[in-house]
Amino acid sequence: MEIVLYRTEETEQATRGVVRVNGKNECVFLELSWQDNRKNISCIPVGTYSLVAWDSPRFGQSLLVENVPNREFILIHSGNTAADTNGCILLGASFGELESKPAVLNSAKTTKAFTQKVYEALTSQKVTLTIREVAYV
Repeated sequence: MEIVLYRTEETEQATRGVVRVNGKNECVFLELSWQDNRKNISCIPVGTYSLVAWDSPRFGQSLLVENVPNREFILIHSGNTAADTNGCILLGASFGELESKPAVLNSAKTTKAFTQKVYEALTSQKVTLTIREVAYV
């Protein structure tokens, strides 16, 4: 399974984009803006990473992004705005705003469905996550 995050918008507040699974649009995402890959305040570098199943004490079934340079415990989990990320990736069904801040909406339901889909794939195949620079798709 190949998951690609296409970054489509970057502001001082957040980075947003589209998630594609095996070439098909799946959902949207939100990360922090680029801050030189600094822990808890930056999105992660462009690149290709492995995803593994992770049982998070806070989020339950989650996906862990492995081998991010100089970073650890980066998850894909639910949340709405940059205040919810701590350097992780948030999924949603659509883009919106909450309290005048960039957001992803319907995150809990979207993240649960996405996580289940990836967990099923992980039983029989490697799952990669590729993050691409800001692009319009």
